[in-house]
Amino acid sequence: MTNVLGTPEKVELRARLFEIGIETLRKQGWKVEKRKGFGSSVRFISKGGKTQSISIRTSQDKWIAFPRNEQDSGWGTLSGVDFVLAVSVDDRHNPTFQGAYDWR
Repeated sequence: MTNVLGTPEKVELRARLFEIGIETLRKQGWKVEKRKGFGSSVRFISKGGKTQSISIRTSQDKWIAFPRNEQDSGWGTLSGVDFVLAVSVDDRHNPTFQGAYDWR
């Protein structure tokens, strides 16, 4: 897997991919907000009076990681959200396309 903190460019790309995920949700009419006490990838999305949790995962190499909980008895973030939004690039060596894919 790519070390997303390995270079300033990778850090910047990770932040941009995350922002693309938020922009995609907003374009679909969702209100997006971060709440204290939840993981850095977790956001709460609201539309039509309904609020759900979503984890925005970014990938620079076509792999999406979901860390285990501290007891290694289950998935940390994954087990606590309603949806996952994966945001990736088309080529890990020369990324030219960034897109968001909603896994429901």
